[in-house]
Amino acid sequence: MDLKVKELFDDAQKNISKGDMAMALACCNKIDSKGSKYPDVSRMKGFIDMYNNNIESAIDNFENAVKISSNQEVHVLELLTVYIEVEQYEKAIELGEAPEFANLYNVLALLCIAYLKNPNSEAFLEHYKKIHNLDVSSPYIFMLKGMIAQEEKKYNDAIKHYNNAIKLKPDYVSAYLRLAGAFLLVEKSVESLIANKKALSIRPANKVALNNLIYISTQLNLTSEALPNVVKAMSILGDYEPLCVFMASVHNNSKNIEKALEYCDKAIVTNEVYLPAYNLKATILERSGRLEEARGVVNKGLEFSGNHSGLYCNLAVIENREGNYEQAMEYIKKADELHTANDTVKFDIIHNKAYILDNMQQYRESFSTFSESQEGFKKIWEHKPFKGNEFNSEEEAKYYTKERIDGWKEKPYNGKSPVFFMGFMRSGTTLVEEALSSHSNALVFSEGNSINTIASNMGEILGKRHFYYPNDVDSLTEEEVDKLRDYYWDIMRVKAFRGEDIEGKKVIDKYPLSIAYLGLIYRLFPNAKILVAIRDPRDVCISCFFQNFDHKSALPNFHTMDGTVDFYNEVMGLYLKLKENVPLDIKEYRYEDLVGNKEDVLKGILEFFGLTWEENVMDFYNEEGVVKTPGYADIVKPLFSPDIAKWKNYEPELSEYLPKLEKYVKEFEYENS
Repeated sequence: MDLKVKELFDDAQKNISKGDMAMALACCNKIDSKGSKYPDVSRMKGFIDMYNNNIESAIDNFENAVKISSNQEVHVLELLTVYIEVEQYEKAIELGEAPEFANLYNVLALLCIAYLKNPNSEAFLEHYKKIHNLDVSSPYIFMLKGMIAQEEKKYNDAIKHYNNAIKLKPDYVSAYLRLAGAFLLVEKSVESLIANKKALSIRPANKVALNNLIYISTQLNLTSEALPNVVKAMSILGDYEPLCVFMASVHNNSKNIEKALEYCDKAIVTNEVYLPAYNLKATILERSGRLEEARGVVNKGLEFSGNHSGLYCNLAVIENREGNYEQAMEYIKKADELHTANDTVKFDIIHNKAYILDNMQQYRESFSTFSESQEGFKKIWEHKPFKGNEFNSEEEAKYYTKERIDGWKEKPYNGKSPVFFMGFMRSGTTLVEEALSSHSNALVFSEGNSINTIASNMGEILGKRHFYYPNDVDSLTEEEVDKLRDYYWDIMRVKAFRGEDIEGKKVIDKYPLSIAYLGLIYRLFPNAKILVAIRDPRDVCISCFFQNFDHKSALPNFHTMDGTVDFYNEVMGLYLKLKENVPLDIKEYRYEDLVGNKEDVLKGILEFFGLTWEENVMDFYNEEGVVKTPGYADIVKPLFSPDIAKWKNYEPELSEYLPKLEKYVKEFEYENS
């Protein structure tokens, strides 16, 4: 290369490292325009094409690099790697079998990989004999060894070999993908997620890595981890159906229903027979109360395939919502017959069947079916990352004594405080949240865990390496408390409302398990108002056990009735102790009162917050938006009373647990319910 060409080549490399493929390609084209052909330039153009998912052009460029290269082995290895990555095995075999490569062990390793579709073939065995005992550091031999180990179900050995291949060839996309797959086989989902993201950092439009990333991040409730990769891939691939469905799910979870439906429609326009888009669209419409539209979407999807279990499950849910229980049962049985997907789908179907049985008043069968689904979910989730409950009730109760709190001698705090809205799960917090969200002067931060975030990261926030919560809360200075308050409001501004101006608004921080952090709340915001939802403990526990909660925080406690009752005891026992010790302004409301007279209850809550009455809060169930917490079905219809004293339908199943709840039944005055 002459000096000018060298400068352009270096500029191209710099642009690639910055991710500016357009400028890199422009540099390569300038070099080509000078008349001379350079194999490294063709190879670079091939890399850019792979990055942009232009597979045919990439192969043309890599093939051209081989033709004009004087050092063929380097470029042959790259071309073979690409052939295999895009599953053009016949071309890989044709190139690798060329006589001039007969003794090149790297080529032979890649040739064996191409032949692995049929590992018992004479051709595979012939080439494998030449290299399997070689003591060389070759990424391709390590890759081959990993694939063979994986075939033999020696997954940990496979992981070791793939990692060795990556160490020697850090841009080896196929090795990252294989590594991700092996991690899944040993139930290391987070490690698999990381490996897929590494592959996407090299090939952002690799569909295998994208599909894996979406699947794993969805399973782990880590969609935020996948979002940047998906957005980048869409800039290259356009409206690729799985990416559109993923984006629809993201907007659905953010309650942006129209945007979610828009992405579902994009997937359908791109591929009219892409059934996951129909299924998600129907679910979104059903959860927002648009049942006829949902039914229409399901029926349209079934025109393309009458064998989709998810669509029949959606029909069952719609019919169940409309009170057509016999028809709902027919559809759920059909879904069960058809499902061939993973166990999560299977137990979702069983879970919906249990709800239908409950509505049909077949309570004994309903309870056993709920138990079956929960046992299934428990087995699925026990292999997922779970750090345990987010608080230690014994430590909280022991630390936040009345004597300790009375000893805090700081100047009065008159600054801005949020309202903290809490209560045990399934106590009616979501119902009131939706009503409050309809108020023009209220901003509700839903299902966040801001206080837990501060408690878990207090040392890091304050720059103190050895700071332990709650034991070191006493040592906080006024300046440090102010810093924690500022951090809290940063969370609210940046994460909760994405920069929206919150001045002049009543900020309502709704998170059920904040109920365990009253001590810390008082330390930071002594003038905060606290709203607590109360419901009959027996109804709460049966309702929690009947839910298919997302796997996060403390929610795996609800996979068994024992775990549910014990967790209720832990949380509400802590609440009662802290309530005695912490002098916060606390208002409790009862779910049953909300059902019986929602206007009076909501007026009382708004008055407590210092907000004026607005009639639109009475029609919150008509607001268009998807509710993502498990109680969504209670939101998209007017309140009614069958869920009050529902525990009586299951009294035989609850008999052994009722003594554990008796204390709370008396405390919250439900003895006569």
